[in-house]
Amino acid sequence: MAYSKTLSAEKMATLSPIIDKLNQLKPNEEIKIIDEYETLITIRLWLYNWLFLENRRAEFKISWRGQESLVIRKKLACPQPTILVEQAQENEFKDYILNQLLDCSTEEEVIQQLQEDNTNPLDRPLILKEWRRIMGIGK
Repeated sequence: MAYSKTLSAEKMATLSPIIDKLNQLKPNEEIKIIDEYETLITIRLWLYNWLFLENRRAEFKISWRGQESLVIRKKLACPQPTILVEQAQENEFKDYILNQLLDCSTEEEVIQQLQEDNTNPLDRPLILKEWRRIMGIGK
């Protein structure tokens, strides 16, 4: 269905009280409009047109309750997730290993160097594992 690009002053005057009520609605609340069926058809069309022009069509659900009433409900807002995109980081110990531990030929030398450099005791097993990987030593 094609909507008009503007609403006339007459249409806006008719919709104005309804729009005021819509703007006051909280999520999952609704308003009910009661009138003759033919009038409600016209109001419904104008409402859809206004919602389209305001880019708010996804916020509201318009439905019939019998032929003499139209119900407009404000939908619950979908929570927007926070998306974090993290860049793949190179191993944080790689520079340390390449600069400090590359001359070590045994694990004992690596452990001794780690103790001399006062590295964090919790990081030592990870550094040792990465050293083994870089040196091609499996374990």
